Amino acid sequence: MNHHEQPQSSSSVGKESLKQPSVLNAREKVKQRMDNEMYLRAHPELKQMIAKAVDYILLTKPETRDLHQQICKFFMQENLRDICNNH
Repeated sequence: MNHHEQPQSSSSVGKESLKQPSVLNAREKVKQRMDNEMYLRAHPELKQMIAKAVDYILLTKPETRDLHQQICKFFMQENLRDICNNH
């Protein structure tokens, strides 16, 4: 950090790390996709959870205004691990 930069609080650093870059060039996009695919291969439970969440949303077809609420409801279930492990 140089003398012109302001220190960031830990909460602002966390928020910044969640933001996606606004513009990626083609090479960066390919690398990001490859990195994401490697991560999903290393964590198949995440891929299963995402697939089950999509299945749940398509099954229930909530109205657009309720979509975020239904996604949250799905991921907040106490038995989520059991739901995702039952293929």
